[in-house]
Amino acid sequence: MSSLANVVPQETVALLVAYNGQAFAGSQYQIHHGVVRSTVQGELEQALQALLGTFVHVHLAGRTDAGVHAEGMVAHALVPAGFTERFPTLAQALNAHLPPEISVLAVAPVDATFHAQHSALWRWYRYRWQLSPVRQVWAAPASTWVKTPVLPACGNHAVAQAWLSGLQGRTWDFASFKSQKGERQVSPGVYAPMPDNTLATVYWAEWAPTPWGAELHIVANRFVYHMVRNLAAVVFALAFEHAMTPTQRSPLTLAQAQALLIEPALFAARNWITLARPEGLSFMGVGYPDGMDVFADTPHRQWLAGQWT
Repeated sequence: MSSLANVVPQETVALLVAYNGQAFAGSQYQIHHGVVRSTVQGELEQALQALLGTFVHVHLAGRTDAGVHAEGMVAHALVPAGFTERFPTLAQALNAHLPPEISVLAVAPVDATFHAQHSALWRWYRYRWQLSPVRQVWAAPASTWVKTPVLPACGNHAVAQAWLSGLQGRTWDFASFKSQKGERQVSPGVYAPMPDNTLATVYWAEWAPTPWGAELHIVANRFVYHMVRNLAAVVFALAFEHAMTPTQRSPLTLAQAQALLIEPALFAARNWITLARPEGLSFMGVGYPDGMDVFADTPHRQWLAGQWT
């Protein structure tokens, strides 16, 4: 397999990508029992290779699990200089080589110092629930269905929002919300320990009832693995007074939810939280410093700008 590195002059391009995560084993490389599994990163690299005739490594702004979606994932790649001029409709050219579950929404040249992951200032996730006695296929796409006769309007939304509001503008230790896995796969056949750093600064968090259920939005400088899905489980329990695990007889209290943040060493997530399902989670967007934030004018980002003030 050949590479473009140190062969021809290069330029860096950023890709704005959306995908239906249920079709993939995750966003980044996965090998399971010796079999390379289909991932978003792999599909993007294959599409670029089809256009270039040689392998190009794609870097993503974040890592999503199997079944997790994206509406505003950002990636970058090094391509031959002048590549974007040769393909003025590069997004369409890439999409012709991608499965229908992935779409490159936009492509833009960026500075050589740009890195989709390391240049990011913040990331934005949404978790969406559908609450109904019968699952509605088209009512709330990219959502987790909860079978319940409870109407969304009946939830204790003020308590859920009060807990989220307390997170904003502060740095917290999210050790209680991290995955219990000891390592993760970082490239085919290569595993690394989970990062020890569990600190994250939450910039904005909002809970909102919707006609079909409820949504959680959260923006932070970084996210610990499984942090959003565990947060979603907690805030849902607060809003609808659910017990967090099958063995827990009483609903989660606001004091218990706060203890998960204040005393993370004493309250392990596995004792309190049943991890929220992946299909309700979507990676919505990522922000960069001025001069690098080439997708700031997209509709999703404009909506966020109106909410996060």
